[in-house]
Amino acid sequence: MSEATITSLTNDTVKAVRALHMRKTRDATEQFLAEGLKFIGEALDQGRAPRMLLVGEDARPHPLLDRAKAETRAAGGRIVFVTHAILEKISRRDNPQTVLGVFDQAYAPLASLDPRAAGCWIALEQV
Repeated sequence: MSEATITSLTNDTVKAVRALHMRKTRDATEQFLAEGLKFIGEALDQGRAPRMLLVGEDARPHPLLDRAKAETRAAGGRIVFVTHAILEKISRRDNPQTVLGVFDQAYAPLASLDPRAAGCWIALEQV
């Protein structure tokens, strides 16, 4: 587990996270970027902790943020504190979410799924 503060837009970590917008990078790293505490919380509920949690300087205290930090630490992930400008660059938005998460992609063979385990299933192909 490690924590860091990044203020440079040209930092290698910033470049690597930003590159996750490209399918080629997602395929090569087997990771994806989730933007927003709500999505990160849903991943935590499914037992998936971020490999890296990026927390903006404008992030307000919230129990879900505390949980995300704790579970990221427990899973051996990194917590990176970043500036608003970095969040804008990574998310490509003028008004970005204040918390972003980098997650490992999780795949399961169709045969390993129990259709009775959930009331609804969604399968994505070539997304």
